[in-house]
Amino acid sequence: MAPTSDNDNDLELGVSRLLHAGVALAAACMLTGGILYLARQGREPVTYSKFHSVPLALTSLAGIWHGARHLDPAALMQFGVLVMIATPVLRVAFAIVAFFLERDWLYTGISAVVLLLLLWSLRGTF
Repeated sequence: MAPTSDNDNDLELGVSRLLHAGVALAAACMLTGGILYLARQGREPVTYSKFHSVPLALTSLAGIWHGARHLDPAALMQFGVLVMIATPVLRVAFAIVAFFLERDWLYTGISAVVLLLLLWSLRGTF
């Protein structure tokens, strides 16, 4: 097994910190939203005979952001899901920058293709 360089260790540490921060932020948002939801609406009677769709405000990034800033429980949980989705996308973007700075053109290109595929798969979602 070849020894790893300081750049490789820095890259791994940076990716690790990014992933930990993303998961921690997503979990904190979802947990806070869940606690607020239960505190505010936990005792309301449930009617299973009528379907209640997602509020229109929670179908756009701007609506989710606005609701999360105002501590709307559903918006906070939805924001946590978005952060969880964004975390691996940001990880790939981070890898592109890191490989570019190391002048590793092959992996820069591969990571760019992966990022484009990820973004393409998310089109129309938001």
